Amino acid sequence: LDPAQVRYVFVGHGHGDHFGGAPYFQQRGARVVMAGPDWDLVESPAQPGRGGAPPSARGPAPAPVQPPKRDVVAVEGQTITVGDVAFTPVMIPGHTPGSMGVVFPVKDGRATRMAGLFGGSILTPGRISDDGLRQYIASVEHWGDATRRMKVDVEIQNHPMYDGFVAKLDRLKRRKQGEAHPFVVGAESYQRFVAVMAGCTRAQLARRPQAAGPAADEAAVRAVVASYVDARERRDAAAIGALFTADADQYNSAGEWRRGRDAIVKGTLESSARNSGSRRITIQSVRFPAPGVAIADGDYEIGANRMWTTLVLTRQSEGWKISAIRNSRPTK
Repeated sequence: LDPAQVRYVFVGHGHGDHFGGAPYFQQRGARVVMAGPDWDLVESPAQPGRGGAPPSARGPAPAPVQPPKRDVVAVEGQTITVGDVAFTPVMIPGHTPGSMGVVFPVKDGRATRMAGLFGGSILTPGRISDDGLRQYIASVEHWGDATRRMKVDVEIQNHPMYDGFVAKLDRLKRRKQGEAHPFVVGAESYQRFVAVMAGCTRAQLARRPQAAGPAADEAAVRAVVASYVDARERRDAAAIGALFTADADQYNSAGEWRRGRDAIVKGTLESSARNSGSRRITIQSVRFPAPGVAIADGDYEIGANRMWTTLVLTRQSEGWKISAIRNSRPTK
């Protein structure tokens, strides 16, 4: 790689271990791209500690390195074209105020793929405030929506240990003709990857002992719903059963009424076998009509099929469990 040939450097977020090499390329003529809030962050870095820093800025203390000079300010959805390749920034605050992901086309031989580089993954959630994690969850869901619209099927992360990046590089070096590309996961698998990111963060937030009240309960309920979708996608009978009360029931959009945990597990596995499309539940509201009772309403997607789902959860000694599910199709 000739440094003088590098035209643009995209910085996923404004921590020193990510922008540290940018001045080297900038001095050799490259443009440096970063979101506005993180240009502010690198120019006036937050001090170590958690007390007074804004929730979204809390994270590793910036490394003592010289930041690049303010240059290109990335804006949500405004493409940056380099040669014949268009890079689309997506704002994902949480790890830092200006964390961003980038979506761009790549070539694998004659095939064109769409890559998504998530530039703000959180490795140590214990260092992030409750509000910071909630912002991160919202950003991951926003990223999921954007990458689904753009049909992203290549997964890349800014932290190599997050997704087995080094092992994938090794497989790529040894790849033979006709073998699958290790970074190409497919559009459905990519969305499952994003859903797991959000679900795991909800679980981290829900298990915090200091968290209490409606916000914590809502996070816990959302985490259970995310776990349900994940278990369905994996067709894991034990994981599905663990999320339901023994006397739970489910009425699906086909008019089938499943009564009891065992019937629900059997029916959901059969349904997953018949309908292999990727599942996604987007919760629109969570309310608590009585102590220990939650109602979660949301959009339910199975491939191209769209419907509405309502889940009733009850608080058990081991946490929130699903007691009932009602699915319905749009009337139009």
